[in-house]
Amino acid sequence: QFPWRWLMLAALPLAVLSGSAALLSKPGTVRDRPKQRDSDSTEDDDRNETLNLSTVLLAALLVLGSYAFLQVQTIPPTPQQGPVSYAGLMRFEQSSNEMTGAPKWVDLSQRPLWSDMAELYTQADNPPLAPDATKAEIDAAIARQAAAVTSKVDYTQMPQDETLAVWSLALGSESEKLWVTTNRDDQKVVFNVAWFPGWRAYLLDGEDGPIVGELPIEREDGPLARIVVPAPQGEHVILLRFDDTPVRKAAFWIALFGWLLLLAVLLAGLAFRVWRRAPVTSDQ
Repeated sequence: QFPWRWLMLAALPLAVLSGSAALLSKPGTVRDRPKQRDSDSTEDDDRNETLNLSTVLLAALLVLGSYAFLQVQTIPPTPQQGPVSYAGLMRFEQSSNEMTGAPKWVDLSQRPLWSDMAELYTQADNPPLAPDATKAEIDAAIARQAAAVTSKVDYTQMPQDETLAVWSLALGSESEKLWVTTNRDDQKVVFNVAWFPGWRAYLLDGEDGPIVGELPIEREDGPLARIVVPAPQGEHVILLRFDDTPVRKAAFWIALFGWLLLLAVLLAGLAFRVWRRAPVTSDQ
């Protein structure tokens, strides 16, 4: 879908190669300098450290190659979709046959083309936004549509009795807090959210209490591969939240190590340059 993302794999080695090319193309590099340093010489070591044409062209090429990504590409919605809003997004996904962004575990042949949540969003688009709606009207419509969806739990699978009962306490774009009660130990809460690495389920000490434990998250054994959280027996407050994925965590530590390594190299280079410029004294 976005083949240019593969360039991320080549960005780091290309950056190293670009710097190496600029360094090797400079006149007066280390290999061209005499091995012995004359103590009486006052020649500046940085006399040749100036930008040359190849360095400027290389930098310009890197900037121009990424210039296209600085341009924001926007396509006005069609009259059928309406102005940008949750309801407009649902209608766009339906009309473009892209309903729900499905991860690889979803059976695309059985992917639904509509959903109960999408229906709630579109029903809340009343009165419908005019094509020339103002920003204030669009913001009000988005808030009204967002309030129409109060939970992402699939209540069609919740008996809502002593066997299993669920109430949504708070809903966010990346989390939901639930009050769950069950008199059995084999009940599960099904969410209308596709399973994906990074989702975590926690037990809370009360509605506003801290995290006291973590629950396993299962992937639904079905074509939609939704999130399933086993409900422990008794009354509990469960928080479903999207945290960092393993890849993002690894990327953070790799980036941190890279920054520390770069800082160490810069400090070492600065110390070496100060040492090279120190006056040479000889015993008489």
